[in-house]
Amino acid sequence: MKWCFVLIFVIGVQSRPRHFKRHATLGPENECLDSQGLTMKDIAPYVQKVTDLNNKMMGEYLVCVWKKRQMITPDGEVSGANIFRYLEDIYHKSSLSDGDKVEMRSACDECEKVKDHDEGVLAIKIKNCILEQIQKLSFLAKPKPSTLQ
Repeated sequence: MKWCFVLIFVIGVQSRPRHFKRHATLGPENECLDSQGLTMKDIAPYVQKVTDLNNKMMGEYLVCVWKKRQMITPDGEVSGANIFRYLEDIYHKSSLSDGDKVEMRSACDECEKVKDHDEGVLAIKIKNCILEQIQKLSFLAKPKPSTLQ
């Protein structure tokens, strides 16, 4: 799985024929695109890259997605368990060993430590943390080298 990434929706949307409906497992991503009047074209340049913390559009979009995926809890905390669940779903075809899962869970716990008083900044910090942690896990497919966007 060479092009797998935290925001799996890019794969699903880019790989589907244009006349098909959006991929069902991308419900939160699709709902947030719709509710914010965004398109994949607006989001795609930032998906596989470290995102600038001042990017308001991405911050608002990610707050919406992360809340729907319960990665940001109602009390504003970050859920490492739900980040892990999300990544486990993304990498389910990678035949992860039990040891790989333990290592991935530990990486998600690192992202649980992320804090910020601004929800948009917090959401981007979570995304950036996930990207950084994926880079450290040799058994996961790597996105292209990250650059600030």
